[in-house]
Amino acid sequence: MLNLQNFKLKALAASTLAVTSVTAIAQTHEYSARCGHDILSNSLIKNIGKSRFDAAMLKKAAPLTDGAVRTASALFSSENFVDVIVYVHPTYIDDLSEPFRFDQSNKPIENGAQFMHNRVLEQFDKLNAALATNNVNARYRVAYIHLLDVELPEVGNTAALYDEFGEIAQCTTGDWLDFAPEFCNTPVYQAAYALYSQSGADTFHYLRSVRDSGSNIVGLGGFFSGSATYDDYAVSFKSMVTNGDDQWNIDKYLAQYGSITIHEVGHVLGANHPNEDFDGKGHQAHFCGELSAGSNFKKQTVMASGDTHLFFSDPAVEIQGEACGIAGVADNSDAVRTNAPLLASVADKVAVSSSFEFTQNTMVVDSGSGKHTFRIQRTGDLTQPISLALMAVDNTAWELRDFNFGWQEVTFAAGETYADVPFTVLERDGKHTDTQFAVKMMYASAGDISTEQMQVNIQSTNPPMIGSVSLAQSTYSVVENAGTVILTINRSNGVDGEAEVSVKTRNQTAIAGSDYTAVDTQLTLADGQESATVTVNVINNSTSQGSRTFAVDIAPITEGLTFGTTTATVTITDDEVPPSSGGGSDGSDGGTGGADSGESGGGSIGLFTTLFGLLLLFRRKFTNQFHNERHKKNGRYRSAL
Repeated sequence: MLNLQNFKLKALAASTLAVTSVTAIAQTHEYSARCGHDILSNSLIKNIGKSRFDAAMLKKAAPLTDGAVRTASALFSSENFVDVIVYVHPTYIDDLSEPFRFDQSNKPIENGAQFMHNRVLEQFDKLNAALATNNVNARYRVAYIHLLDVELPEVGNTAALYDEFGEIAQCTTGDWLDFAPEFCNTPVYQAAYALYSQSGADTFHYLRSVRDSGSNIVGLGGFFSGSATYDDYAVSFKSMVTNGDDQWNIDKYLAQYGSITIHEVGHVLGANHPNEDFDGKGHQAHFCGELSAGSNFKKQTVMASGDTHLFFSDPAVEIQGEACGIAGVADNSDAVRTNAPLLASVADKVAVSSSFEFTQNTMVVDSGSGKHTFRIQRTGDLTQPISLALMAVDNTAWELRDFNFGWQEVTFAAGETYADVPFTVLERDGKHTDTQFAVKMMYASAGDISTEQMQVNIQSTNPPMIGSVSLAQSTYSVVENAGTVILTINRSNGVDGEAEVSVKTRNQTAIAGSDYTAVDTQLTLADGQESATVTVNVINNSTSQGSRTFAVDIAPITEGLTFGTTTATVTITDDEVPPSSGGGSDGSDGGTGGADSGESGGGSIGLFTTLFGLLLLFRRKFTNQFHNERHKKNGRYRSAL
């Protein structure tokens, strides 16, 4: 084992960040990255850094010099990508698999490999934002992510932590013939070095969870070598959230996430801590702006420790009217702008015209069915070994609940055409619907990967009985002065899970806005709920209109929900008495035209008068007829006598 402890001169201050000390001759300057009062040196790492720097200087057609001229815009050359191989310790994924935060669907945010990848991208996004702020003509990007299962350092042993980083720096990136010691000849390091070479990585970044090293070290970095971040998310942030810390502290933590990576990459590019102008060029941190609103303390740029600005000291950047650097005195951006484009030219990716694709677009499996495999095909140039990294993408199926996939890497040996990828479908408690997730190719050490995703459909072996919805009645009647009419929707043949139904009214002879208030909504019946009601407001008016009708339609929204009666007709009955019609004998309205004779007029009185007259006329006629008949009888009687 490499023992960097032999080079340790002083104890590291517990409150500081830490980086390995790597010295390298660079353009007549000696860059020595250190933290606090700790000075470390190792000839192997020094030689690796120097070798990589010299290679970059030779390859760069027009190498930049210290104090590179600031470009007119923040745009950078497409050639100036620093390709990074990210080494992730497998335990880091395990640490990010224990959920303690959940989204609105109660889905865990911490879901293992997918969350790990998000953390990596967030670190690089914030690093690139810093490079843009400092107008650096280069950007960092992930070339490949590899699970590096090295032995973790002993807890409380600072020297062991340095040994871990030193071995990675030598065994995964160095020239095997010139620099690599015998302990690098292990399958773990040989595989990592092969990936480093194939992917054309210019540098590495090592990522795992923080462990108690005895010195509060949260990151390391070496000039033109590589960097490491020891993430405290699964420890510190989990404690903050579960203990109900103040939201201000939580937001501050999230805002500062990525600062360690920016800091350590700064060391890779020659930036230094406050008061550490080792090269005589003013490459050190600086104060500018308030530490917090109303604070008397100043906030430092990212090469300091604690709560910092997420960019490098730079006299051209101002915060609250204060310059965040002094030219020639405190200007880490000078070193970063000089060295980042050089680092981007260290290595070239192996040119292999291979392509990769899934041999199937979809596959169907049963929940709880255990292990399965799918196949990836490689076409084109098969002469070189190539590795491929894959990740699952949650949809309705969730990693760690419905399946286990993790971060998968498959290696195609030279001449090999196919590779099988395993995953496990988990048994799930309770009733549940069919679910789905996708598998995505993330990175290849060489060649071109497909942008298509393979869909995996998990069929439920214990599906919920979501049931059927139906209106309780097909007809309803309501008096218009009742105010509302209530319709009932029944759910039968199963009440598992939520059932969502659309409800919408429809005009017939009744008109929305005049006779009733329109309804256009969605109704949700909860798990186990057998019925629900819909209320429609009925509009009362003072006009007799007779009965009118409108319809209420329902339709199932939730997948699998069936239906029965979907339309009900609602009749609105009038609450006004219809007016009687009538008038005078002459066809008028029965009135006197406004006469003041005192005679009443109007249809009903005129009708009564007419009927009374007819009755008198009929009575007179009947009486006359009676008398005539009587006289006739009397005459016949007298004749008989």
